[in-house]
Amino acid sequence: MIRTKVRCIDAGYHPKQMIGTGPFKIVHYSNQLLILARFADYFRERALLDRIELYVAPKLVGAKKMYDVPQIQADHATHAKRFEEKGSSYMIYNLNRSGPLQDKWLRLAMNTAIDRNKMLRELGGDRYSPSNSFIPNNSERRLKAVGDAKRIEECLGRSVYQGERLKLYYFNHQPVAVDAAWIKNALARFGVCLEPIPWPMDQFYNEQFVENADIILGGEVLEENVELGLIHLFKDQSSLIRRMLDPKRLARVDQFMDLFIQAGTAKMRQEAFEQLERYLNSEQLLIYLYHSRKEITFNAALSGIRLNAFGWADFSKLWIKPSSSAEKLIN
Repeated sequence: MIRTKVRCIDAGYHPKQMIGTGPFKIVHYSNQLLILARFADYFRERALLDRIELYVAPKLVGAKKMYDVPQIQADHATHAKRFEEKGSSYMIYNLNRSGPLQDKWLRLAMNTAIDRNKMLRELGGDRYSPSNSFIPNNSERRLKAVGDAKRIEECLGRSVYQGERLKLYYFNHQPVAVDAAWIKNALARFGVCLEPIPWPMDQFYNEQFVENADIILGGEVLEENVELGLIHLFKDQSSLIRRMLDPKRLARVDQFMDLFIQAGTAKMRQEAFEQLERYLNSEQLLIYLYHSRKEITFNAALSGIRLNAFGWADFSKLWIKPSSSAEKLIN
């Protein structure tokens, strides 16, 4: 008799050692390409697609999207459509590290020293509105005065900060690098020393990322269902908020999120989330920076353009208008 023992162990997460069952199987995985093929032995319905190829194109992140129709003649113009992202860029402190950032007065001084309106005027681009919330409509109701030199110096004088160099980690994309450089210069005016350090996006889950950073410059784009997006932002163990805040403050965040999840109406959930953001602001746990607006360009022959929360068109809704020359032939 042959006995086989199967042991279940917690192997942890590794992107190249994913397991599971489903209608597709992985036939190729690399840093540039993921290929999924229909899994014939799947016990439920047959997949509608036989093969899916997902290409990784990091240089397209933040780039302007363009939808073209190569076979269509040039008698169609090109149009553009703008959309405002739900979410915000922000800076978050690593409160699991000892050091001057444990001092709320220093965090308040840094928050006050970053003039969002000036940042938007000088940098422009997709940055369109100063932020004080992850939800743009809430920002409009809560924006505070910033840039008060006297107030900044008062806060720094009350803090324990003695000119220590603080490591500001940011994801290595050009617009984010510009933000990091601007923030460094804005704080340097008041004697706060930042060292911007680029970090590759594919190393997001690397523990050294949060272990070595004093501050991380990040951003969040919420999904179509904003409430689900907020739950993911504050409850997912891989999110920057959960990785950067200390256990005591995380416990307070979880109290507010429990109220949010258990609330029976949209109004009650909104009130619970506003309580959470008031806590984040009162404790100076992060610095909201700005909301973004993106633009896509598309051939006028395309109709049915509908953008999702991430600025991608719903390809199932697209259709192509016949060219004027084709219409003449038909008539």
